[in-house]
Amino acid sequence: MLTTTQWMKSHPEFYVWGVIILLSFLLTVAALIYTFVATSQTSGQVIDLAVAQANLPPAHYPDGSWTPETWYAAVLDLPLLSPSNVRIISGNVGMMRGWRWNLVPLLILGFVLLMLFILELWRAMLSIAARK
Repeated sequence: MLTTTQWMKSHPEFYVWGVIILLSFLLTVAALIYTFVATSQTSGQVIDLAVAQANLPPAHYPDGSWTPETWYAAVLDLPLLSPSNVRIISGNVGMMRGWRWNLVPLLILGFVLLMLFILELWRAMLSIAARK
């Protein structure tokens, strides 16, 4: 019969897995917060055509800070000549928004895995304590 200390020493992979789950969950939380805050802070900006024309490529647009999603959305507000460019840019904006929202199911999955790890750890401790 294993004591609590013996069980903890005999299953180090279980704890490594728990640390990986915890770190993954925390990374997902941080990424979710960051993407929503950064997008919120940079939304609503407008590209000034005069400034853009004064800074020819490869120079970057100097005004404001942008996320790729907010930049592409602002480009859509410009008078674009080609309907195919509008379609491509709209598809890119949709993909970027989808990526941001894809973090929500990852957050839920990480939370469920973390709770299962904690429940299994608790169950193991209770079964060891009951054997004493």
